[in-house]
Amino acid sequence: MPAPTPISGNARGEQAAASSPNSSPSPFNKIPILNSQSRSFFLFLVCGAAIIGLVVVFFLLGRGYLKPGETGLNPDSPAATVNGEVITVGEVERQVAIRKHFYENVYPEAGGEPISKEYIDKLDETVLGELINSEFIAQFSKGIGVDVTDDWVRGELEADVVKPEYNGDWQAYETYLNEKLHKTLADVYAGVRRDIQVRNILEHEKLNPNQFDHWLLELKKKSDIQISLQT
Repeated sequence: MPAPTPISGNARGEQAAASSPNSSPSPFNKIPILNSQSRSFFLFLVCGAAIIGLVVVFFLLGRGYLKPGETGLNPDSPAATVNGEVITVGEVERQVAIRKHFYENVYPEAGGEPISKEYIDKLDETVLGELINSEFIAQFSKGIGVDVTDDWVRGELEADVVKPEYNGDWQAYETYLNEKLHKTLADVYAGVRRDIQVRNILEHEKLNPNQFDHWLLELKKKSDIQISLQT
């Protein structure tokens, strides 16, 4: 919801004057009062417009024409399914918001080049594609018997990031994630887990990293992907 528009000093004065018993009559007082027949007709029009609006919203939802963040879109509804596993609209919206915050705030502060508006506008499509890929990777990893536990993920994260950069202080690291990146530890766990899964797939399939994208594309061709969200 947009933040309320601040009221200037002049606007506050005008509001006070309008409510003062000594102020001039409001021009709205000159609007003639509707008679009962006109009121009934007016209510009929309002109700009819509301019903038509609801019908349009449900139609757009059913057809998948509404995009993330648009009024009426249920965050629990499926954005896509991968072999029956659901990726929700809420997941996509949340990751898009994190990415936007990074590119619009964190990245420029670090001296990064400005990100084009075209790229930002396509973040929903980019994020949905990444979430679909992550689901494929997770499913294949599970199929070959690789169970990447939270302890495994935490161990790698501690060795690579928390110890060398935060002196082993997990609380300081989580505070940085929350306040600076608008992320949670679970978000980081998901990325580390995916990296571990990819490493194990490369080893299992005897692939080098340059072959992975092609391998994943071929896997997707043999799979059932249903995309409900218009990007």
